[in-house]
Amino acid sequence: IDYTSSPKDLPPDDPATPDFPENELPVGWFVTRDGSVVGAQPDAAHEIFPSNDHPSDKASYSFRLEVPKGVTAVANGTLDYSYDRRDRTVWRYRQRQPMATELIQLAVGSLDVIERGRSRGVPLRDVVATAVSADPNIQSALSLTPSHMDWMVDRVGRYPFDLYGVLVADQAFGYALETQTLSLHPALLFDPASIPTVISDPILVHEVAHQWFGNSVAPAEWSDLWLNEGHATWYEILYREELYGVPRKELLKEAYANSDQWRADYGPVALPADSGFDLFSPNVYEGGALVLYALRQEIGEDRFDQLQRRWVREFRDESVSTDDFISFASKVARRDLRGFLRSWVYGTKTPPMPGHPDWTVNPVVATPAAAAKAGARGQRTAGLLKR
Repeated sequence: IDYTSSPKDLPPDDPATPDFPENELPVGWFVTRDGSVVGAQPDAAHEIFPSNDHPSDKASYSFRLEVPKGVTAVANGTLDYSYDRRDRTVWRYRQRQPMATELIQLAVGSLDVIERGRSRGVPLRDVVATAVSADPNIQSALSLTPSHMDWMVDRVGRYPFDLYGVLVADQAFGYALETQTLSLHPALLFDPASIPTVISDPILVHEVAHQWFGNSVAPAEWSDLWLNEGHATWYEILYREELYGVPRKELLKEAYANSDQWRADYGPVALPADSGFDLFSPNVYEGGALVLYALRQEIGEDRFDQLQRRWVREFRDESVSTDDFISFASKVARRDLRGFLRSWVYGTKTPPMPGHPDWTVNPVVATPAAAAKAGARGQRTAGLLKR
């Protein structure tokens, strides 16, 4: 197959500012100030290499990157080898476990590869653009990678891949992304003057959580996206509460109040009205986390924690559907949860929240279609989108 692709230039607007035009967020293979990175979610991988660009079609990968000597190249998985050939360097990486096309990462440029030892047996290495690697805010934030891994393993069990790390790109794109084994983040995420640590640190955990929820256990269809984002947001909320004292119930109560509006604007949690990038609405992030909280309230903390661990263990490396989750939750809870969960994920109205009869939803107001779609492009937090 003869296939050619080139990295895209970013638009002139600065995505670090709140008024960055969201329809111009860079997607696919795009340039940084000293090289390039990949953010292919949801379906831009086929612009880079021939593929069935869908999360249900996972595969193992090997990557061979040939770059000018002195330039570093990093991809998903472990480094098999690198060698110099005249004025070029060849790097080969292997991603053993199955991966969806949307999760590829090919980072090239002046990059520092920082080995951080092991956490719970998982090798950790971060990849940081050389121009910003000495930034004390970035150094401080990335020093927490081992504790993030510990925190997640304690809650859901064994990490599913061969290694993990954070990729910090020297470019002001406006989102973080869970590319498999090497999550992509812009340097602006680590500027506390722009994004407070109480926001940025849990975002790092959000992307770690995706390695289990969304990467190892992938969605069968894009309508199952809430299984990725709802779980990652759930653990982000828990982490923010435990580490920073932000009460989860207050965040979830606010999400509950907005839930009917989100369903009206974007469709039910597991029946989104839009496709492509417009899938990434608050209804799959906080709305998905709200479904999980309702389930926890219904079946109890112990059964819920058991469900989380068994879900990522028994469906490791697979692509699964919302109905798979409903059936498995019923199995673990030892009761039929089909009626309960279907009303939460497929209903156009938000069901009552178990244990919180005082929680109420706000009235639905008419939302212009353009405004609704603009709000659907990821979950914006202090000027950054989480995906």
